Amino acid sequence: MDLALLAAEDVARQGGSRVAVRLDARAPVPASGDPARLERALAKLVDNALRYARAEAVARAAAQDGWAVPIR
Repeated sequence: MDLALLAAEDVARQGGSRVAVRLDARAPVPASGDPARLERALAKLVDNALRYARAEAVARAAAQDGWAVPIR
């Protein structure tokens, strides 16, 4: 699975939100796992970000050594 692609798809679906949503992913971000669960988890993260953001929400995805890594 490419988390950057999943994030891009989720951000694109958020067109009518009250705050702007931006994606920060410079390259594919490979991850292994159940695709449906990863999609649900990402959707929940974006929804929470939109709920509490004041002006803009940023979805970030990054990889190191070919795999997804946490971003601080």
